[in-house]
Amino acid sequence: MRLIIPRLWPGLSAKVLLSVYRRQKAVLAVIKGVARVLPDLPVLRLKNRDFTRDPDALRRLNADPMVLKETQPAVTVAAMARANERLEREFSRITMPVLILHGTADKATMPAGSEVFARDAGSPDKTLKLYEGHYNDLLADIGKDEILRDILDWIETRIAH
Repeated sequence: MRLIIPRLWPGLSAKVLLSVYRRQKAVLAVIKGVARVLPDLPVLRLKNRDFTRDPDALRRLNADPMVLKETQPAVTVAAMARANERLEREFSRITMPVLILHGTADKATMPAGSEVFARDAGSPDKTLKLYEGHYNDLLADIGKDEILRDILDWIETRIAH
């Protein structure tokens, strides 16, 4: 994930931006403020290669004109940040069985977030599976058969009870 430095801010040095980026909450607070004034300002671009290690899946992503150079505007990133904050506050209210899957090499989202969800979810039946070396899109990544098996096994175990 990388923040796009708009040309509006030519005096903002990369060093300052990197320092701010490391403080994710501060960056999101700034983006939420920017979203009120410049909602369409592009602030986030995810790299397709960060979603899968599978060359065929990556080729499909790169061939999709809707995804190839997709950039998220400030208003979208702000909405995602607010939704994430609400989820974190309400994890304990989730009481149904939960299966949480995450790749340890995910560059789009942090595996630590899934660990927090697993720790804080209110469900007595929660499963966290971390897949070593996997990227973000587990079902379009190398090794997806293992993940599909794990999902089916998890569902079948709960249906049998």
